[in-house]
Order: sequence, then structure tokens, then C-alpha cells
Amino acid sequence: MNPMNDRMKKIELSEIFSSLDKLDLNPEQLLAEQNVKKLQNKWSEIVGEFLGNQSSPKKLEAKLLYVTCKHSLLVQELEFMKSKILTEIEKKLGSGIIEKIKFTAGYVPKT
Repeated sequence: MNPMNDRMKKIELSEIFSSLDKLDLNPEQLLAEQNVKKLQNKWSEIVGEFLGNQSSPKKLEAKLLYVTCKHSLLVQELEFMKSKILTEIEKKLGSGIIEKIKFTAGYVPKT
């Protein structure tokens, strides 16, 4: 017998959501934050090294991804690439998670 199996308890998904609710955590928000982290880690693969160092995904709300760019010229460049970026994101995260992207100029932390 495996001691690990003896200690593991089967937990229903509804119990997990209930626990998250008690902690005032939104499961959808947690999933969105995790998807943004995944994109941040893969961003240079998606947009190329130069643009990846000059921009970063910030948040995801209602299938809209917000991306901050260091300069307004980069916003324009990424706008031209939007269709390709969405295709690459779909390959990384799956379909239906992100449908739109909004690029804005602002502070981009160094990675």
C-alpha cells in the first residue's frame, strides 16, 4: 500500500470553490492571474525578443488582455501584429481564453 494514497483525501470541486469563497477569492480571477503569468513568461516567444523586452501583459478581464508598452510607437507596432499575437496566445493557452488585446503605453518593469 502507498502511504501517500492513504493520506490523500478526495476533494470535490465544489468544496474547493466553497473554500475559495470563504477566503474571499474569486476562482475566475485566480485563473486569469495565472494565465497572465504564463503569458509574461512566454511573451518574448510570442512577440519576439525585442518587443518582448519592451512590453508586458498586465491583466486579463473578460477575455480582454491588457498589455503595457514602453513607448507609443511600440503600441502601434503591436497593433499591426495583433492577429498573429492572438494566434500565438491561443497556441500557448488554448482557444477562447483571450479574444481581444488592448495595448497602452506605460511603465514596463525589467524582467
